[in-house]
Amino acid sequence: MDAIDKMYIREKRNGLKYYDTLRLTFLLYIEYLYSIDFVSDKSIDDLMKELSMNNNYEEKEIIKMKDNASDLLKIKYSISITSFFPLTYRKMKIN
Repeated sequence: MDAIDKMYIREKRNGLKYYDTLRLTFLLYIEYLYSIDFVSDKSIDDLMKELSMNNNYEEKEIIKMKDNASDLLKIKYSISITSFFPLTYRKMKIN
């Protein structure tokens, strides 16, 4: 495999990981909107299963995706996750 092929595979993998992280952020937000008292009956692992990813990510990549999705939720919607098992949210106050 030459250098161009390796670059292609790496770029494709990074792009798919990026979009899967955005999809996870969307699911976290929807779960927040329809949760009662900011607590869901699902965990973040349940949402990961709903994404039905076929990319065979390593465990450390999945952990990073969960952290990034949580950070995106804070930035975009001012919502923080206080617990992943079960999902528990807190609306952040904007100054």
